[in-house]
Amino acid sequence: MISSINSGMSVIQQSQQSVNKAASTLASAEVANGPTPEQPQATSLHEPLVDLVQAETYSRAGTKVIETSNEMLGSLLDIKV
Repeated sequence: MISSINSGMSVIQQSQQSVNKAASTLASAEVANGPTPEQPQATSLHEPLVDLVQAETYSRAGTKVIETSNEMLGSLLDIKV
């Protein structure tokens, strides 16, 4: 039971790290209309945005794992009482 809560927390922490990395990438990105001599590769914003959505999904999944563990623990306590 505790290991499932730890697993849920681990997923949430990993998704938070992904959010921080994607947010940092977005904040430091210089958006370009296209390649220029100074910046041959235009900055692509789609990857960090996809990473943010993916991190949100993982975070929701981790939250569901914790909620389910809590419900199961509550049910077990109700049965034992």
